[in-house]
Amino acid sequence: MNLAEWRKVAFQLGFIAVAGQLVLFAIFWTHIGTNYALFAAWARFVYPSFLVAVIFIVAGKGSSRLWLLLSSFLLFVLCFFTMLSP
Repeated sequence: MNLAEWRKVAFQLGFIAVAGQLVLFAIFWTHIGTNYALFAAWARFVYPSFLVAVIFIVAGKGSSRLWLLLSSFLLFVLCFFTMLSP
């Protein structure tokens, strides 16, 4: 696998990681907000999903890298403030 193919695969994995962040954000709006045990498990997945997404997006190659990076950052901020809310 040459470098260009590897960067395309990294970009695709970054896209999947951002989609995972979106799923985590959507899951909160179900019954997790009222169950503290599930909320703690959900909160443990927010940080790693953000780090994986940023690493793969930055390493990847694609025309929409900036949009994915901004989407990942926005979802992380929304999830972070959701965790801080009562």
